[in-house]
Amino acid sequence: MWYAESVLDAGEVSRTISIPISFTTLSVSSMSNVPKPRLCRLRKHDPTEEFGFNLHAEKNRGHFVGAVDKNGIGERAGLQMGQRIVGVNGQLIYPSTAHKEVVSLIKKNPLRTELLVASEEVDQWYTENHVEYSFGRVDFYNLETGSSGGIMG
Repeated sequence: MWYAESVLDAGEVSRTISIPISFTTLSVSSMSNVPKPRLCRLRKHDPTEEFGFNLHAEKNRGHFVGAVDKNGIGERAGLQMGQRIVGVNGQLIYPSTAHKEVVSLIKKNPLRTELLVASEEVDQWYTENHVEYSFGRVDFYNLETGSSGGIMG
C-alpha cells in the first residue's frame, strides 16, 4: 500500500512523492488480516549434524528452501519446500542478497540458526502491498502440534 504526499523542495517547487505504508500506519483491525512469515528455529546437538534442507537461489526472485529431509532438523522446525527465505538470524534477506552471504549467515553459528520464511501466498501479499518483512510479527512453528501460532513480537 502506498500514499502520495506533496512536498516542497528547497526551491519551493511542489512535487508529489509516493511513500510505502508500513505496519505502523496500518489500523489494528487490518493488522489481524496481515499474513505472517514463519520463524523457524533450527537447533543442532552436534556441529557435524546437518540442518536438513537445501538452499537455492533464483535470479531476481530470491532464496528458497529446496528439498527438506524427512524427520530432519529443518522439517521439525517447520521448513517446507518452496518457502522463500526472507530473513536469517535477525537480518532481512532480499532477492538481491548474494547467495554466499545467505549461506554465511546460516553457518555463522554451527549449532543454531533462525530462518524467517514466507509461503508463496504470504510472499505474494507482501510484494503486492509493498510491505517489508519484519522479525517483529511472525508465526512460530509448534513442533508438538505441527502448526503455526501467531505471535506478535
